[in-house]
Amino acid sequence: SGKPHALSFPPACIGCGQCLAHCPQGAVYEDHSWLAAVVDELNARRRLCVAMPSPSVRYTLGEAFGMPPGSVTTGRLRSALLMLGFSHCWDVDFAADAAACAMGRELLRRLQIPGAPPLFTSSCPGWVTYCETFHPGLIPCLSHCPPPEALCAALAKSQGAQRAGCTAGDIYAVLIAPCQAHKQHALLRSSASAAGIDAVLDARVLAWLIRKAGIDLAHIPEQGPDPVMGEASGAATLFSAPGGAAEAILRFAAAELSGDSAAVPDFVPLRGMAAMREASFSLGRREVRAAVVNGAKHFPAMLEKIRGDMSRYQLVEFTACPGGCLCGGGQPLMPAARSLFDDGGSPFFPS
Repeated sequence: SGKPHALSFPPACIGCGQCLAHCPQGAVYEDHSWLAAVVDELNARRRLCVAMPSPSVRYTLGEAFGMPPGSVTTGRLRSALLMLGFSHCWDVDFAADAAACAMGRELLRRLQIPGAPPLFTSSCPGWVTYCETFHPGLIPCLSHCPPPEALCAALAKSQGAQRAGCTAGDIYAVLIAPCQAHKQHALLRSSASAAGIDAVLDARVLAWLIRKAGIDLAHIPEQGPDPVMGEASGAATLFSAPGGAAEAILRFAAAELSGDSAAVPDFVPLRGMAAMREASFSLGRREVRAAVVNGAKHFPAMLEKIRGDMSRYQLVEFTACPGGCLCGGGQPLMPAARSLFDDGGSPFFPS
């Protein structure tokens, strides 16, 4: 008929974008883009345009400019965003630290309740959509903390606006995201997963925009962090990879219980590309069992285990994209990033 194919049952789509990233014919494309709106705002300068790059984008963007897989482009990414016309680069890593603390406190509260259900991470919007659509009975297990990206937007329009001497309405918050699910949630303005976000550009579109402006990311000087929301801990960047959110949460919980951040143990068993991982750790006097699910196709198996014994785990991390945000559906189409986990060359976990 000449018309594009459409989903036969749209509610079943969690918006991860993996179909777009892996279609061998390139037949899948996005049906909504903020690119024109963002360019218009950058040119008009009606508001302060604030770029909010997600943790994983700095590790994948370089591949689109011929840099080796896993190249850390944090400083160059900031430079490129400022050259494009953004007034500030307020890092989602900053908000990821806040999210880890918030979810860590939730975990500690649940540990005080005998037989309490597990805490599910809420940092992956694709997983949140899956849970709300197919397992609404498990919604109480979801963390109340919004994803770091939404938290960053809220901070940008409160503390950021105050520091910049303007109002929340003067801030145009643009998320640089690793997946399509963030776009899906941003379109639902009532969603807590996207409150405050005005526009979303995925990493692939940002790479196109940078090239279109004649900027060579590999050869521009690095820009230091913004003094408002530019600093973060090593735990924040772990949100990029499978097991990273769980490890950041456990790091905080362990530090709170021990009172000594230097004595926090390693959580190595949660790292890696396995479909499902689980391990037990001693936090104070309590044994905590945590699990990590890597890829949406493994969600049913994990949820079946949980339904069979609601006290089996105390913390479960879910990521819809195999390989986590580093392999999100909005990243540059460069599959070499997955090899970093296989050959031990990942720069993410030594942080």
